[in-house]
Amino acid sequence: GKLVETVWVEPSEEKTSNVLLKSEADEVRINPSGRIPEVFRDNNNWHQQGLFGKVEPLKVEGLIGDNEQGKSNVYWMPMVAANQYDKFMLGVAVHNMGIPFNRVQYLVVPMYSFGGKRVSGIADISYSFLPKKNLKLSKFGLAVRSFKETDNEAYKGNDGYYVAASPFWFAKLGNRKEATPISQTLLVQTMYRLDVFGRSQLEQVGGFAKYDFNYNRPDHEVNVGLRSDFISNVRNGDQMGRSSVEATYRFRYMRNKNSRWLELRGYAGGNWLFDFSNGANTANYSLNLSGANGSQDLFVEDYYFGRTASQGFLSQQRLENMGGFKSTSNYGTNSQWVAAANFYAQLPFGPGIFGVFADAGVFPSSIVIDETKTAFDVGLGIRLGKVAGLYFPLYISKDMNDAYGTLNYTTRIRFTLRMSITNRGINLGKLLN
Repeated sequence: GKLVETVWVEPSEEKTSNVLLKSEADEVRINPSGRIPEVFRDNNNWHQQGLFGKVEPLKVEGLIGDNEQGKSNVYWMPMVAANQYDKFMLGVAVHNMGIPFNRVQYLVVPMYSFGGKRVSGIADISYSFLPKKNLKLSKFGLAVRSFKETDNEAYKGNDGYYVAASPFWFAKLGNRKEATPISQTLLVQTMYRLDVFGRSQLEQVGGFAKYDFNYNRPDHEVNVGLRSDFISNVRNGDQMGRSSVEATYRFRYMRNKNSRWLELRGYAGGNWLFDFSNGANTANYSLNLSGANGSQDLFVEDYYFGRTASQGFLSQQRLENMGGFKSTSNYGTNSQWVAAANFYAQLPFGPGIFGVFADAGVFPSSIVIDETKTAFDVGLGIRLGKVAGLYFPLYISKDMNDAYGTLNYTTRIRFTLRMSITNRGINLGKLLN
């Protein structure tokens, strides 16, 4: 169209209004060149056409791109995935995660499961805004997950899957005007989860609150996290409550072109509520010295290739949480408490993906005996930032070693994948460092 008027608005913290002198304008654009930095640019256009003047014309593109001024960009890409139960999955990902980010962001990935003969996949939607005071960012959202979770022949077809819906609120605390090495975040997430096993169903509701304090300098990083969880079985009243604290310190001990880091972590967590009518599945709600396996990932916080697997290499996937041992052993799993310390250091030579680790932990012997037991291990690791890890134990304490029985060494190799970005924000630099 033809430019009929230009108005310059001085930057201001307060809301301002301007009157256009040319009444024949049928479209208004703010920052039309896109040269002025903005966090969100998806509300910069208005037009007279139609009922919704702020709705911009749709533009569909492949993969990902920049959110163009005056367009509602939608991106798509073919998607291929697999796990032990869904087998091969084929679908499409539809999203609007361009640059700069939108206030409303969504990602929908429906996939046909050849193993479950059903639709599996994920769907995320969130709304972000910048409050005037106390919060640097506030984001409300909903994450939905559904996948097959067993290949038990008793549950033929699609009768062995879960569906989890998790509304959440994520906030960055503080004042945006202050440049500081300190950052704080708060995440409050609830969940409804339905697990279907043929005629049997497990229905759970719960939630957790997590506070993180971060201090970042070029050679030093500190994180302190506080978390409380609660989950309940809707059908029989079983319930679990847990609180934990963990602290991590990272130090860059080599600053030349071969930058190298070492990491120290401490964890202490305990169940303050543990009420179950059936003791058969209490291990799923217990604390694990080696980090959560798929069945202990109660709030579906990450992806597992064999979520309920109990044998085979896919069963050796763990989250790097709880006790943090780089182990596949369930030794030390209990319903009371766990305390542990973890060490990891990148080797000073060779590629930075190689490192060494050591873990030590303590836990109660049993509910009826007032004694504690200890465990420790050392070994070699391969890490791709914070995304993936593969760990090879070289020595483990006797009781933990005995718990493996006659199983061969390959069952002790543990791997970690951190593939979910829900609630974490999209910061690839943080994931890969």
